[in-house]
Amino acid sequence: MRYIVTSIVFILCYTLALAQDTIPRLLYHVSGGLRYGLTSYSTTLHSLPGVPSCCPGYESGSGSGLSYQAQYLQPVAMEDDVCVGVDAGVENMSGTLTTTETETLDDDGVTKQGVFEHSIQTSLPMLRISGMARARVWNDVLINAGIGMGIPLAPTYHQQELITDPQTLLFSNGTKIRNERSGSLPEATSVHTILNVGVGYALPVSANKHWQLIPELRYTKSMNDVIAGTYWSAQSFSLGIALQFSMYSTPPPPPPPVIKPDTPNVIAFVPPPPPPIKPKTELIKPFELKLTKGDGKTIDTIVVTNIVATTMFSLMHYVFFDSLSTEIPKRYELLTPEQVNSFSISMLEGKGTFGVYYNMLNMIGYRMRNTKSKITLIGCNSNTDTEKNNLELSKGRAESVKKYLTDVWGIAPERIQISARNLPETPSNPVSQYGIEENRRVEIQFEELSLFTPTAFQDTTRTLNNLNFGFTAGVECEAGVDTWEFSILQGKKSIVSVNGKDSMPTLLQQQWDERKIVIPEAGIPINGRLVINDKNGNQTVFETKPLVVQSQIEQKFILKKFSLIVFKFKESAVSPLNLLILDMIRSQIESNSIVNVIGHTDIYGNPAYNQKLSEQRALQISKLLKLPNSAASGVGGSDPIHDNTLPEGRFYSRTVQINIETPKK
Repeated sequence: MRYIVTSIVFILCYTLALAQDTIPRLLYHVSGGLRYGLTSYSTTLHSLPGVPSCCPGYESGSGSGLSYQAQYLQPVAMEDDVCVGVDAGVENMSGTLTTTETETLDDDGVTKQGVFEHSIQTSLPMLRISGMARARVWNDVLINAGIGMGIPLAPTYHQQELITDPQTLLFSNGTKIRNERSGSLPEATSVHTILNVGVGYALPVSANKHWQLIPELRYTKSMNDVIAGTYWSAQSFSLGIALQFSMYSTPPPPPPPVIKPDTPNVIAFVPPPPPPIKPKTELIKPFELKLTKGDGKTIDTIVVTNIVATTMFSLMHYVFFDSLSTEIPKRYELLTPEQVNSFSISMLEGKGTFGVYYNMLNMIGYRMRNTKSKITLIGCNSNTDTEKNNLELSKGRAESVKKYLTDVWGIAPERIQISARNLPETPSNPVSQYGIEENRRVEIQFEELSLFTPTAFQDTTRTLNNLNFGFTAGVECEAGVDTWEFSILQGKKSIVSVNGKDSMPTLLQQQWDERKIVIPEAGIPINGRLVINDKNGNQTVFETKPLVVQSQIEQKFILKKFSLIVFKFKESAVSPLNLLILDMIRSQIESNSIVNVIGHTDIYGNPAYNQKLSEQRALQISKLLKLPNSAASGVGGSDPIHDNTLPEGRFYSRTVQINIETPKK
């Protein structure tokens, strides 16, 4: 009896397990569809950043359009009752802000009511991807919710002001429309957080439940403003339909029938095979960090030499602007009226060339407070495309600079004159992108040279005195070297690394380029690390013993650096201000001084022409300093001293550097 009961229980359990295994399981849903939505805006916007407008203020707007979606969902509970996955697509949040303004007009003595309609039409498609959860709440009724991010795809705008009443009224331009602008939406938020909830219904369209049509009503909300820093919210209600495909597992074949064996089973123990032997990677020659001086002599201690020098900076009198903008760019240091009282030029010590340049307006304000001199601001534009013949834009740029000096620094307005022109008097190449950027500027002309005299600060240059680095090692790798990387570390920080593939050298030697490689800090040892990955995917790491890093101050001579001569585009002529500075430099040269005059250009254009131009600039300065031609040299744009991506970087690269070394007495 016990045997029969046991057998029945076993068969029942097996049958139940078989029944569970043979039921097809839902694996995933994929779907695609489209929705037609109504977008609504809520805002306090008065005007787009940098776009002229007479609008008293917008409050709301609306729009409509198609959105597209695709989904991938997997069940997580009770088959299809709860699913999670990814919802992606293109969300259309386009719309138009509209407001009307009523004004009383005087038309040749006749009082009329004028109605003006202000509008900003925006195109705001977003690439959206969201995490999504969907639940079946009753029969085939589905609810879903998701949160993710949306990235605007080239958002644009079109703005206009239209006279709607009376019909006979025209603006001064002879039309019923003014302030018409269009282009890329300025300061648009680059990434939005998107929230969406929806309700739908699954309609089967195939007998095997693989295909369904799902109509859906969805609410979508952006949690960010359309323009950064300005309240402008966007939301939409949309109605759409999607075609969904559901994938189910294939039932496994039935198991073979249970047969009671006539003889008991004999289970033999078979030991597992031994693990494979890992190929070796080992050193057959010690791995050592190799440091050598310029003469090839090996050293075991790094000495960082600190050279104290006096550096004098020129002050370029141009302020550059973005396209179609009258706003002073944020890279310039602009103070508040409360901050100017604590400002002093000595605060700029250690900030470098651009740190001084970006404080140019503060230096002018500081110096004008202590003089009675006057300046003239000349606003310029690129005279191309939308800036062509746009003298109002040029004037607006000059007025922005004047407003900062008068409102923040308290300079009397009558001491600052304004004029406007298209291209500057000496323009950069007006057909190249770099020249167009350089011509969008305000030039500052001054009565007294004292406003633009250079500033001098003491700084310390750290150098390794022409050091070479590398390693020696002999490595035997049974599986073969796939990749290798050699690094020099100071603590956990990597200072420099060199890598390669396949075969690994037994000797590596490279120059320590101080412009690209960090100079180590004194007092913290350095060591070398070698990481080898073999062709079987195994990694082996070797490290050298640490080397000491020391510091010393070397002051066998007095070093003075001048980066003063900023030339105009394609010119080698010297301005009156620079002639005054050259008199100052000439007084610093003694009979036993060693003087180097090095000409530079920006990195763009013909290299041969740039080389010749830099030599002409150096020879011109050398001649004015009454130095032999052997003191002058030019490097063109081959050794850039500044970042050339910005217009000020290119202007400061068109320079001559003068280094004076005078032995200490």
